[in-house]
Amino acid sequence: MGSAAKKQIFMTVDEFFDTYEGVAGRHELVDGVVRSMAPASALHSQIQTKIVVALANHLKKTCKPCEAVVEGAITLRMGARDNLRAPDVIVNCSDKPQGKTFDVPVVIVEVLSPSNEPETWETIRACANLASVKEILVLASDKRHAQVFRRAADGTWPPEPETIENSGPVAIKSLDFEVPLPDLYAGTVLA
Repeated sequence: MGSAAKKQIFMTVDEFFDTYEGVAGRHELVDGVVRSMAPASALHSQIQTKIVVALANHLKKTCKPCEAVVEGAITLRMGARDNLRAPDVIVNCSDKPQGKTFDVPVVIVEVLSPSNEPETWETIRACANLASVKEILVLASDKRHAQVFRRAADGTWPPEPETIENSGPVAIKSLDFEVPLPDLYAGTVLA
């Protein structure tokens, strides 16, 4: 006796928020299907906190109409199904109040953990399709290592990112931001 195939349930972004807003845990909407995400490790969280604090402090000093947020949501229209992605850090630049998602992300930051590498790169590639995204910073969680993808003036992405290791500076040019790589790992086992 064979089991009946389970019918795939597809959601819109509005249905996703109606169902999952306030629900414990992290979730994304990938091609209309809800994807649960494992909780971040302590090291992942430490690195994520360091970069969001550094960015927030920098933005406050420069008085740019931007804010750095942790795990905010970005709506992506790709094909027939809705997508809602939650990068580790979003820098959004808009002078209008935001609703449930951020409309004008300029910079995306992801902390790359070996356990979720394929899903993280999938989110990075999806967010790279947004015209407002100028730079994507990827920080490793298993070594002191960063990659910066910077969109060219013609709107294309480079075939290879700028790679930063050891004590080099991490620069996000669209925000006039620079931080030494060791600062993003200070106080962690990778310091």
